[in-house]
Amino acid sequence: MPELPNPGVFVEEISSRVRPVTGVSTAVTAFVGYLKRGPLNYAQRVLRIGEFESIYGGLDADCEVSYAVKQFFLNGGTEALIVRVAADDPATGNGLEPGIASVTMHDEAGQPVLRARAESPGEWGNLLQIDVDYNQVDSATSFNLKVTQFSPQGGILVATDVESFRNLSMNPALAGYAVTSVNEASGLIRLDLPSGVTHDDMTSPPAQTGTSSARDISTINRDNLGGTIDVLVAGKDGDLLSASFNLATGTGTNSSLLRSTLQSALRTVSGLQGATELLGNQQDKTGMFALEDVDIFNILCIPRMASLHAAEAAQLVIEASLYCKQRSAFLIVDIPEAVNTVSEMQEWVTDNAGLRHENAAVYFPRIMVADPLDDYQLKARTASGTLAGVYARIDNSRGVWKAPAGLQASLVGVQALEYQLTHMENSALNSLGVNALRTLTGQGHFSWGARTLVGSKQRASEWTHIPVRRTALYIEESLLRGTVWVVFEPNDETLWAKIRLNVGTFMQNLFLQGAFRGASASDAYFVKCDGETT
Repeated sequence: MPELPNPGVFVEEISSRVRPVTGVSTAVTAFVGYLKRGPLNYAQRVLRIGEFESIYGGLDADCEVSYAVKQFFLNGGTEALIVRVAADDPATGNGLEPGIASVTMHDEAGQPVLRARAESPGEWGNLLQIDVDYNQVDSATSFNLKVTQFSPQGGILVATDVESFRNLSMNPALAGYAVTSVNEASGLIRLDLPSGVTHDDMTSPPAQTGTSSARDISTINRDNLGGTIDVLVAGKDGDLLSASFNLATGTGTNSSLLRSTLQSALRTVSGLQGATELLGNQQDKTGMFALEDVDIFNILCIPRMASLHAAEAAQLVIEASLYCKQRSAFLIVDIPEAVNTVSEMQEWVTDNAGLRHENAAVYFPRIMVADPLDDYQLKARTASGTLAGVYARIDNSRGVWKAPAGLQASLVGVQALEYQLTHMENSALNSLGVNALRTLTGQGHFSWGARTLVGSKQRASEWTHIPVRRTALYIEESLLRGTVWVVFEPNDETLWAKIRLNVGTFMQNLFLQGAFRGASASDAYFVKCDGETT
């Protein structure tokens, strides 16, 4: 008891032995994929689809991950981490990053005064237009600058974003200095001085530009193209198979194999050729390892894996599963584009038995969503982003211990499924650890399975079910972070009692929320910390 200076009433604060263990997040979802703009190899936190569109440009027909992110937010996702990767640009010659579009602006005398570069690497910068004018300013000292971003839509280039900057100056001492003003406010370009140019060289603003209009982009579609493609393609065993594709009807023999072959070839030509950039390097923190700088993520989606060659996709799944294990996260695997039937799905599971991991799950079939970039025609898309959104929605409403399946797990934004499963087919896939996506007549489309990749009947794993595994990950990570204070404390009964109290309080709260089975807390869980465990 402290010494009292005089008679009276005194209040003494006594520290409580309880150090609350706070539960961590459960549905922060990381997306890794090829995007045409945005920061490279950096985990950008995005809280809504509008923010994603502002930074990464929104939907892109060549970027599967853009559709996955949209589906994530549609289905209840609230927090995403976007990691953009891109293939090396041979033109740069450094093997480090793709090129950045740039243009040098000259004054009326033809001398270089400013260089404008796209805000991030990629071909998207080639569709930026910069205009300079002198409207309502002194052309000797000031100028206006407008930046327009164009995107191909319906066969033509359409202006999708415009930024305007007025009363800019080339004098760095003034508030309207062009380099500072534009770089602080623009989401499209960055300004700097051309090589060899200093502030002392600049006496006049860039010359006024002319006006230009976007040209039509030549397009090929079913309305203006007919005939049939007949080719030989390599089958799964390496044998050459005859494949055909009718351009008018979209049907043919071995058409799915032909489609997969052509898509892989086109991606190789366009620089999106493999899993190297997606995997990245842990030491350099590139690819999925850009997430090393993130405090926590719970779900990982890599939609591009669906279009990779079999060996590359398998290696990507293995590496991603191991990384999820390290980070107490969960991987949603996307099936290959060529897997369209139950027999093909069963064959894929058999051929890829080595991919089974307790921190991963796979779903069949692919989803069909309307594509606003192609007159809202239905397109087959990967399901990982949609399911990640469902996980987040169920977590927020019921808790991570509730299976992300059933009538509450509706697939928002999904207009059809690529394959309609029967009850018997559903049972056959479920026994293999494959989760079904089902259409229920008059009710919609739903997730109808909750097994991990080790959830086959033959394995009888303790981590058969997704909610069990994800709940364990949640508890482990929460306790790891919530008990860090015990480090360097005297390892005695006093400390053990405090740990039992704090951890027991956390577990009791979960029990009261329905996380565990049992009529009483003693039936549901126990906390042991004593001389036998330390």
